[in-house]
Amino acid sequence: AEQPPHFKKYPLRPEQLRSLNWMLRQESSGEGFYEEEVVESIAPNLNWRLEGRVRRPVLVRGGIVADEVGYGKTAITLGLIDAAPSVNGAPPSPPSSCESLFE
Repeated sequence: AEQPPHFKKYPLRPEQLRSLNWMLRQESSGEGFYEEEVVESIAPNLNWRLEGRVRRPVLVRGGIVADEVGYGKTAITLGLIDAAPSVNGAPPSPPSSCESLFE
């Protein structure tokens, strides 16, 4: 992954960039699973067993960053926010009071 746009003064280290790349892939993956609900009932007058089944796809994003203490997980997470693609056409930007942390 490239350096996040606002990380010029304090760039991420190569191993942090590797973790950032993994995080970006996790956030953009379209993988998921199916959630299923099954309800059973008995219709004794008909001597039938009834079953209703509903499935819906669930998209899962994210993951667990379990790097060692002092590795820079907070900096990598801030880098993820800074490097993330825009949402609803508006690019992400840090609050004005935090601007000096990145530049």
